[in-house]
Amino acid sequence: MSESENANTNASTGADTEPDIFSERTQLKPYEYSEFLDYVEAIRNSYWVHTEFNFDGDVQDFKVNTTPAEQTVIKRTMLAIAQIEVQVKTFWSDIYEEMPKAEVGNVGMTFAESE
Repeated sequence: MSESENANTNASTGADTEPDIFSERTQLKPYEYSEFLDYVEAIRNSYWVHTEFNFDGDVQDFKVNTTPAEQTVIKRTMLAIAQIEVQVKTFWSDIYEEMPKAEVGNVGMTFAESE
């Protein structure tokens, strides 16, 4: 049975159909997953920014108390973490392509901006 036939059958029987998170919705509202919107504000209030902390002591410690080999390991580890962050950011910014609902896109872009 095609999707349209299935929808017609459900409509004619009065049965409620479950929303399909993978099917496109062209209108903004009504939201099918309004509970997702709670995450947007929670995400915005959960992450920290580098300006909240003073890293001068850590930088000095890195320069003075580590060997060149240790510095290389730390630098490469930081680069690996940064690359993972880029991949995570890209995943969340692209989630709307797979789940084309405005509320899913809002959560995805909010996660992406916080990475």
